[in-house]
Amino acid sequence: MDIQAGDIFINNTSNIAGNLTGAGTLIWNNGTSQGTLNVGAGSTVEISGGTHTLVNGITYNGLGNVVWDTSTISLGGFDLTFNTPTMITGGTSSANGTGNIIHTNASGTSVIDASEINLNSVTFENAAGAILIADTPLVADEIFIDQDLIGGSTFRNLGTITKTGLGELEFFSGAVLTFDNSGVLDVQAGQVFVDNTSILNGS
Repeated sequence: MDIQAGDIFINNTSNIAGNLTGAGTLIWNNGTSQGTLNVGAGSTVEISGGTHTLVNGITYNGLGNVVWDTSTISLGGFDLTFNTPTMITGGTSSANGTGNIIHTNASGTSVIDASEINLNSVTFENAAGAILIADTPLVADEIFIDQDLIGGSTFRNLGTITKTGLGELEFFSGAVLTFDNSGVLDVQAGQVFVDNTSILNGS
């Protein structure tokens, strides 16, 4: 698919495959999806809006960007894998459904900015070798990793998380969210709070 400019919206069932090229944006607004998509340099996939349901695994590859912005992902026991530079941004986003969100990109350009992520019976894994920037530029900015609905969730770092900016990164839950740092947590500025179960085997 070639989107030279502008946007294409997907609002229902889709099977993603092949290559995305051009300077435009493919927006998955809601509905169901599965497959593997190679996102070319300069192209963007945006997961935003409503509820997005996996009916099989989804993998994003390539040099282009994938943006997860203020929406709900229902994994249904499947895996969502980001091999691309990835941005998690906006307001509150949620992931539900006993699956895994796996970030594997090692470019150093994947960013979580000031936002809230709710993991409900989900594992979010920053894989070995992957680099994820947690950026909160202002003192009042916060990245809030939480769990609202279902117990047994984990945020696992096997790669490198680099904390930048004056604000804070907080892992919190009134339920059972586990922060498992077996990789590198590099705090360059600001603060990191872990208010729940933790496994701290890394550095």
